[in-house]
Amino acid sequence: MTPGWRQTLVVQRLVSYFDDPDIQNDPRQRYLPPGSWDWEGAANWYDPDRQLRPTYEHRFRSIPDLHQAGVGILAGSDMDGGFPQHDELAIFVDAGLTPLEALRTATLNPAQYLEKTDSLGTIEEGKLADLVLLEANPLEDISNTQKIHAVVANGRYLDRQALDRLLSEVEQAANSQGE
Repeated sequence: MTPGWRQTLVVQRLVSYFDDPDIQNDPRQRYLPPGSWDWEGAANWYDPDRQLRPTYEHRFRSIPDLHQAGVGILAGSDMDGGFPQHDELAIFVDAGLTPLEALRTATLNPAQYLEKTDSLGTIEEGKLADLVLLEANPLEDISNTQKIHAVVANGRYLDRQALDRLLSEVEQAANSQGE
């Protein structure tokens, strides 16, 4: 795999469509400190003529062609937390990858890029693995990656209750930063 774009599609979409009400009113913003994203201030620097949207749309439409040509595609988010990662996978599927191909952008493809397939990228005995246990099959609908039942991270099992507690703590910490 050769290096390519450095900016993820999820971030480029956010910047290109910051004025979209769905983006501005995303309920997941409650996990960010107040003022993390200055929507009104963005209008001062945002210029539709800068080609942000056409660039995003071009990259979005290029995904299937790049994949067909054998270009390695890696999922990313350029942001903390897991929510943007789910969004990036959905963008890949919306662009034309199958759910399995999109999932590989976050699992097998990075291991191949790092030349670490002996220890990463698939679930096999003896390999390192953090796991997300889902309530529904992401191969049927990529949004099912967000239906998380539990997580195994660094050998620690976190059930739904523990995950909800962590989210609550993150939300409280974000809100206390604004005080």
